[in-house]
Amino acid sequence: MQIAVFALTMEEAAMLDAYYTWIRPDFIRPDVDSADRLFVSSSGTEIKSATNDLSRLHIHYKLRNITSQQIRRTVETDVADNFTEEQKASVAHYMAHSNAVANQHYRMKTLDAIVATSNLLSSLTRSSSDDSGDEGTLAVKRRRVKEEVGSPAPDFNAFLQAFPVGITGKPPNKTQREKAGFPGDRVFYDKWRALQYSLREQHLLSKFSRRAPTAAMVAKVIDAEGWTANHPRPEDIMAKWRPLSRAQAESDPGIIKRVTRQKWSGLVVKAFGEQKGVVATKAFGKGSIL
Repeated sequence: MQIAVFALTMEEAAMLDAYYTWIRPDFIRPDVDSADRLFVSSSGTEIKSATNDLSRLHIHYKLRNITSQQIRRTVETDVADNFTEEQKASVAHYMAHSNAVANQHYRMKTLDAIVATSNLLSSLTRSSSDDSGDEGTLAVKRRRVKEEVGSPAPDFNAFLQAFPVGITGKPPNKTQREKAGFPGDRVFYDKWRALQYSLREQHLLSKFSRRAPTAAMVAKVIDAEGWTANHPRPEDIMAKWRPLSRAQAESDPGIIKRVTRQKWSGLVVKAFGEQKGVVATKAFGKGSIL
């Protein structure tokens, strides 16, 4: 297996975390040897071909099918034309795709270098991907890339550092965004709100890990948090709720605590003559963990 080291944006990390926490457990099958795979198919088996999956995704959204090799060649061409020798070396290490190259430069891949190179490469994404223009047009594009490399525009990671997102707080208004040196449009604003919405959704779902919530229960948590906007509806949380997987249940702090202390809400030990048994003192919904 080749060594792959790369940086994720906060948005990408949140998407992967949501997939691993809430989606992947529903498709893990005990009878299939794929539990050690990060990505699994909808049938619980390992992904056979990520390239084919990506191609189908492009077809579904009517996008031009572009391969990783095409992207690599385009990046290498732009880097060769616009970056310094030191920057070229950093990009070569970052994009190493063979064991020999990866092993040779492995120790040089510190976290700081990875992030710095990732930010450097992000400057290329702001140039046009159309290579069919004349030489004058291409020269203008390359000059623009050089200018952006020298003083890169603020990215969403920098925006999140200036305006940290959490389950509380409001998104920065236009005046605050411009004062901090960010564009006044709604691009970062909408991304910030989407990320907060996702965090609030995860927070609400985490409050009901053992049994399905009712609309009143979810509304009560929303009121307690003081959220008046940018939050899921109780009906949305009810629709997305899923019982914990076996792995999640075995690592849930609340369940571990109750197993240790043997104190369970709605369950008591009752004597039946010389025998004892566990009986329920309240109704439990389908999918609840007892």
